[in-house]
Amino acid sequence: MSFLVFAQGNAVDLDRVAVANNAARFFGATVAFVAPESGDAGEPESEPEAIGERVHHVSIGTAALPTRVLRVVGRMASTDDTFAADRAEASAPPGTAAGLAALASRCQVVFTIDATSADDRTALLLAAVLATVTLGPILGAPRSSGSESEEREIFGVRTARTKLETTGVPYRS
Repeated sequence: MSFLVFAQGNAVDLDRVAVANNAARFFGATVAFVAPESGDAGEPESEPEAIGERVHHVSIGTAALPTRVLRVVGRMASTDDTFAADRAEASAPPGTAAGLAALASRCQVVFTIDATSADDRTALLLAAVLATVTLGPILGAPRSSGSESEEREIFGVRTARTKLETTGVPYRS
């Protein structure tokens, strides 16, 4: 289960400085790129899964959300990704996702963020932070633990912030 963030650039690597700066500035979050399994900040390691992919381990937390390390994989966007974005926009309530699938179709790269559920607030927070840097829409995690091809929601940073703010527990203090 994962969130998918579309990126307008063509690099599967993340701009670590921009991610950290935007996390602090827009979300009051602390971000560090860490070595896999260690949880220690320092020189980030990459574990290539396939040609053209880049794996990042990102520690993120706020005063209100405990810090967790999440796995983020950058890769080239596929036709399945853009098809999922098209389906998500088509099933969205009128006026809530207009143009996001078209934006997703122009994005060459996607970043997947491992999530424990569709309501994983920490993964949603990281997706929102990445979207402020990549300037692409977010494809929400599937609502059930079944196939990744299940119906998903497409949204932008503003909706992500609203989701974080309306869950009853603030993501920032």
